[in-house]
Amino acid sequence: MLRAIANTPALDFDSTLFQTLIIVSFHGLLRLGDLCHPSVASSKNPAKRARRSSVRFVGNDHFSFRLPAHKADPFFEGNLVLIRRLWHDLDVVAIFKHYLRLRDALHPFASPLWLTSSGSVPDHNFFLSHLNRFNLGPSIRGQSMRAGGATALAELGASPDAIQALGRWSSNAWKIYIRKHPVLIHRLQPQVPHVPLHRP
Repeated sequence: MLRAIANTPALDFDSTLFQTLIIVSFHGLLRLGDLCHPSVASSKNPAKRARRSSVRFVGNDHFSFRLPAHKADPFFEGNLVLIRRLWHDLDVVAIFKHYLRLRDALHPFASPLWLTSSGSVPDHNFFLSHLNRFNLGPSIRGQSMRAGGATALAELGASPDAIQALGRWSSNAWKIYIRKHPVLIHRLQPQVPHVPLHRP
């Protein structure tokens, strides 16, 4: 599904923004609220939006940006989100750089990292309206990229602690996002050595 979206030619700037949001959120285990404003105007908080000035590139296969505040951050200290290329046929760094070139040409003096063609921060309605164009069905929604990213990391052999830290989960609740065969779930469980109950 992710590759299908990534390989669909973007017809305009907003389509490029959507593709970048969905691919970055998948790789970074990000919530929709980490990238987009709520659709209700009274709930919007510009202080929670990532800034263009926080973007850093680390070599050819990493980049980062600062998330000022998020749901699991009670002290509003923020987090550094590190995005790494994981698959050779899905270059998240190149996709992000392409978006940045277009964004910087269109909005060179704007502070928010994520901007629509009109110069506003995308909201949930923007994201979902673009997602719906792909006819992926009702089970694929805003949090699906977070779930898909966690599942992909588990398939790649990432440890439960690493997945929890990368997704900024404060508890083991992240395990509900793993949507795969029970064998994969079993691999994530702590293994207790078998201790014989009898003595020779």
